[in-house]
Amino acid sequence: EHLHLTHNVFWGSRSVLAYADGCSRMTKAVAYGFKFKIYQLIQQGIHDPQAFLNTLHAQGWKIIHLRRQNVLRQVLSNFVIERRGQAHLMVGKQLDPNLFPFRVDPHAALFMLEDRIRLLKEESEVLRDLPYLEIVYERDLAAVAARAASLNRVLDFLGLSQQPLSTKLQRVSSDNIRDMVENYDELQAEVVARGHQHFLD
Repeated sequence: EHLHLTHNVFWGSRSVLAYADGCSRMTKAVAYGFKFKIYQLIQQGIHDPQAFLNTLHAQGWKIIHLRRQNVLRQVLSNFVIERRGQAHLMVGKQLDPNLFPFRVDPHAALFMLEDRIRLLKEESEVLRDLPYLEIVYERDLAAVAARAASLNRVLDFLGLSQQPLSTKLQRVSSDNIRDMVENYDELQAEVVARGHQHFLD
């Protein structure tokens, strides 16, 4: 995630593009890629995300758009990361039995939810005229049975040979939001009041 300010600080799009190009040339891997988010472009002084992506595409980079359908669950995942102090749980490691359920500030959750909805709209607009591969978490990654086919779609899109699928990570969150959130009724009321009830279980 090169454009995260805690990792690197750039001076506009030319600096970012030069850095990414240099990284891709230095790697010994068959393929090289990096992740970024639109708000990170703005933070790095790149105020025309569409022009930036157009330049990436013109230089031969391929774009994969990874997104969530259930933005509320994405927001709750951020709360889980904050509580745990880390994002990933390795296979074989035990999850803290006291992690769930936890209290959520409904107003903070709704602010984050609506900000993510806004960012998704911006992403769709920026990608509108570009070829890209869309990977949707709920459709392509959440179910273990769907992952191998999704990986092969990505490899085909990148022009790479198919590979066996493996992971060292295990899922942290529950299937049911009620199991995660102690004050679910409060959160539900706020979500419904703002017209986002389709994100609830």
